[in-house]
Amino acid sequence: MLLTDKSACTGISMHAVQHLDKAGHIQTDPKLLWGLATCHAVSTSEAGGLVGNQVEVNMFCGTGWHLIETNGQAPRVQHPSDARQRLAIVRVNEFEHARRSMSVVALDECTGELHVFCKVTAAAISKAHSSGAPACSCMKLQL
Repeated sequence: MLLTDKSACTGISMHAVQHLDKAGHIQTDPKLLWGLATCHAVSTSEAGGLVGNQVEVNMFCGTGWHLIETNGQAPRVQHPSDARQRLAIVRVNEFEHARRSMSVVALDECTGELHVFCKVTAAAISKAHSSGAPACSCMKLQL
């Protein structure tokens, strides 16, 4: 779970909620990092730096992953120390103000599995919950 606060008054802050195992060690679900590394509108500048909304740039930088953009190919993200963890961002549904959400479809280049990651505002989640909207269900898709 990722909790963010983006406010002109309070500045930008980001908090991640992680699981602890029985011994009290932090356990981060790799798919949490996959979502943070892929579900954004960050890109690279000609100088090689990251550009985009500062909240999203900070979120992406916090994962430690690398953004790889090559002309004519889908953008990719790669784990800093495990080249087998590489995801191609094959579809981006840009942020839509009416729905207050965005989503991406990411291809795990090692397994061929597709994963869908969404990010929504807290207000949108609250509205969906209070309206009785059905809970999300997730499934893996094969190419």
